[in-house]
Amino acid sequence: MCNDDFDDNLEDDFDGEDWPLPQSGPIAKAFYPFDSEEPFTTCTMCQKDLSDGTDYIIEKARKGSDVIFELAMCLSCAEKMRNQLSKDSKERIEHYMNERVDFEARAQHFLDNPSDNIEDYIGHCVVTGVAIDLNEEHQIYSYCTGNEMIYSAMPYAMSGAVMEEIQELLSPETKQEMDDFMDQYLIPDDLRDLLKGRPVFV
Repeated sequence: MCNDDFDDNLEDDFDGEDWPLPQSGPIAKAFYPFDSEEPFTTCTMCQKDLSDGTDYIIEKARKGSDVIFELAMCLSCAEKMRNQLSKDSKERIEHYMNERVDFEARAQHFLDNPSDNIEDYIGHCVVTGVAIDLNEEHQIYSYCTGNEMIYSAMPYAMSGAVMEEIQELLSPETKQEMDDFMDQYLIPDDLRDLLKGRPVFV
């Protein structure tokens, strides 16, 4: 997960002096595991219990009614994942996101205009502002603490077109790290070729 507004120190993202105090509420069902009526309970990587107030991030790739992949990752594991990214990849992604998204302004907007409709957060691509086509592949992201979701700059969605652009920013070393991550934690054998080289937690 590599936009640096959330990367450098995820535990401090909502505590900085320049950021508005976020809202929190129940985790939206869009971020539940596809085969469950309850939120994620453990970290995909380390199996840490997430229900005890742990901070974590959820990412899902969806297309129509299908979930291509999904994960919940505690901040410790997210940091380990980010540390596997090459310096060049981090810099290119940071530049790409900073040129296109003002996350602080987004957080302020939802502080001033709170909503309990999850589509207000994930109905449009955070980068382009274009409405998400549910029949096309896209990814959604959220930041949670225990059984609560933080409603601020996250949650948000990214279109498949944006994910493809970001994929092109990744170095060969980073793409290999992503492939290894997918193989180890996320996907069955029949989807590995489909997901080769794609970013996780952008």
